[in-house]
Amino acid sequence: MALNGQTVVQAFAAEMAASQASSVDEFLEHRPDFAPVGKDAIAQAIIPHEDENKLRGGWYQYLFRALNATKERFHHNRLTIITFNYDRSLEQFLYTAIKYKYGISHEVTVDLLNTIPIFHLHGMLDPLPFFHPGGRPYSTTTSTQIIRRAATGIKIIHDDVQDSLQFRRSVQYLAEAEKICFLGFGYHRTNLERLQMKEWGFGQVYCSSYGLTNAERNQIQNRFPSSPKVTYNFDPKGLEALPFLREVGFLEMS
Repeated sequence: MALNGQTVVQAFAAEMAASQASSVDEFLEHRPDFAPVGKDAIAQAIIPHEDENKLRGGWYQYLFRALNATKERFHHNRLTIITFNYDRSLEQFLYTAIKYKYGISHEVTVDLLNTIPIFHLHGMLDPLPFFHPGGRPYSTTTSTQIIRRAATGIKIIHDDVQDSLQFRRSVQYLAEAEKICFLGFGYHRTNLERLQMKEWGFGQVYCSSYGLTNAERNQIQNRFPSSPKVTYNFDPKGLEALPFLREVGFLEMS
């Protein structure tokens, strides 16, 4: 298919560059006509980073340390993960860490991992095989077929996702949570509205602000509904993920 002598890929690349958008997601928000090729581009950019050797240290390791428990009591960890990211790195990290920490079988590992609800509100790049038979392994291998298949799982802000089961269940968890942490979040107005923050019941909300100026942080704070039962704690230092988690004490370390 061609547009004015250009292929769709060439037209997408040229128009996105001219739009000054900072990401493919941002561009597709206003240009859903490029959604198919844009989703392919997202998949093509992420898959080459699916290297399990890179999943060491950082805040993933810090999170897993906070989940320290015996195998029999692992399900008592009260953690729910809600993400707008497409990548599958956290699931792969947790699967490997759980399996080798306890020296358990694949089946028992999956059972323990399934005690942590993980919601990808904008989809993900194909299910992992330990969750779904026939899923794509965590691998840097790419091909046209692999990219196209992975891209079908991606949803963008323009897509009608708010009424999905993932969103409904996520909002329920958020409404009942005692502590909520926004980590590496962009605070897009539409995404905040979809989380139905006015329905949240009580507790502490911790908000990272890496890369934000004081003025930008104040503007974002004004998007949060006031509530006598909810306290919002914005990071004034703009820390990265791991220092932020350590500083605010969101996770209880054993």
